[in-house]
Amino acid sequence: MQKQIQQLEEFHRAYGVAMNEPVGPVPTKGQSIRGKLQVEEAEEIQTAVEKGDLVEIADGVIDSIYIAIGTAVAYGFQHKLPDLFDAVHRSNMSKLGPDGKPLRGAGINTPRVGLTVGKVMGKAVDRNRIKRRMREAVRKNLSTLSLPVDVILHPRRSVIDLEFTTLDREVANVFRTIQKAAEKENLASEKLRIEN
Repeated sequence: MQKQIQQLEEFHRAYGVAMNEPVGPVPTKGQSIRGKLQVEEAEEIQTAVEKGDLVEIADGVIDSIYIAIGTAVAYGFQHKLPDLFDAVHRSNMSKLGPDGKPLRGAGINTPRVGLTVGKVMGKAVDRNRIKRRMREAVRKNLSTLSLPVDVILHPRRSVIDLEFTTLDREVANVFRTIQKAAEKENLASEKLRIEN
């Protein structure tokens, strides 16, 4: 990774792109473009995956890595990347049980929410907008779910233009219904455990 960091530092110097050393803020203009570039690459990868175009997938992945390392250079924490990467990897691997399989149940006591947004929902840009809006509604209402339930949401295409307050209310209602059902099931399980 050191070689790639040096290459991005070289790029930033050559093009006069902001670089911080040590860690520091980036000018506002530089902040907004970083996220936009990353989203653009993610959308290009998604389109390439849907087409099964391995060359375009590889191109998008490399561009994403280039932008990510460039962001670290801009904020001045590029030399910490290997340690930060290792920390994230350790955290991800700590979620495995002794059998090497992902923990669930006793090891993880939080709800999991998934989204399905297939090609039938429109172009990649539309699907990504639906996913962003749904993720925000889920984030705002996730605290409604206190038991370790798995939820898969299948949004309708209308989510793309729906007033966010309406979408937020609908997700909240779905989560309340799921929570009540989970509590009822949990209560029945507790009762069964006590009786045995």
